[in-house]
Amino acid sequence: MSAISNTQNVRGWQKNENGATFCCDHWRVQSQCEPVTTLIVADANRVFTQFTLQPTLALQKAPIVASLPLGESYVRQDDFVAIYPEQSPLTFGFQVYYCVKQPVNDLLVIELWLSVQTSTLESHPQLRLSFEPSDNSEHPSVLEEVAPGQVLSSDAKRGVIVHPLDVADCTWLNDSGLDGSAENNSGAGNSRKPSLLAFGGFMEKGVIRRMRLQLVHSRQKIDASHWHQLVESFSNSPLPLTA
Repeated sequence: MSAISNTQNVRGWQKNENGATFCCDHWRVQSQCEPVTTLIVADANRVFTQFTLQPTLALQKAPIVASLPLGESYVRQDDFVAIYPEQSPLTFGFQVYYCVKQPVNDLLVIELWLSVQTSTLESHPQLRLSFEPSDNSEHPSVLEEVAPGQVLSSDAKRGVIVHPLDVADCTWLNDSGLDGSAENNSGAGNSRKPSLLAFGGFMEKGVIRRMRLQLVHSRQKIDASHWHQLVESFSNSPLPLTA
C-alpha cells in the first residue's frame, strides 16, 4: 500500500462512480463500494487504515463472499451511505454509513453505522471487517484488543472503538485468524488478517439490527488519557437520527 497523494484542504464527500472520497486538511478517506467494500484512510505520507467489509452467514457452511452488488449510494451532509440489497447466495442485505466526526489536523475519527436486515424466517447475518497490516515497514504496528470492544495499534496511532451497547455483537480476531470455525475462514482470503466480526446472532424476517463503531487515526501517539476520553465521548454520544 502507499499513501494517497494530493490531499486537499476541502471538507466534504465527493461521490464518484465506485464510491466517494472525503478530503480535509492532511487527511483523505476513500470509500470503494465494488467489487469489494473497502475503506482507505491516509495522509500525505502513509496509509493508516485499509479494511475490507465482507458479508457471510454465521453458524452455517457458507463462505464469505466478496460482497453483494451495490444497490444505491448517496451523500448526505457529512455522511456517505452505501446500500446493498439482499441477494443470493446470502439471505440478508446490509447498509454502511460513513460519518467523518472529527477531521482536525492530527486526529481523524470516522464513525461507521452498520445495519443488516433479512427477509427470511431465520438467518444469521454477519459482516467481517478485515484490516490490512500497517504500511510502515520500518516501524510496523499491530492491532491488539486492549479491552472488550477496543482495539489499538502497537504504535498507538490507530484504533477501533465499538459502542458499548454493541460490544456483545462483536468478536475480535487477531492475525492468527482463528475463530474456531473452519467454514467461516475457508476461501475468504482474510484468514490471517486482524478482523472484527459484527453481528452473527439469530435474526428473523422484518428485524433490523444496527451497530456503531469508530475508526480512530492520529498523526501523533494517542496517550492513555486521550484514548479514554475518546472512548467516553463515544459511549455518551446520542444515537444518530439517520441510522
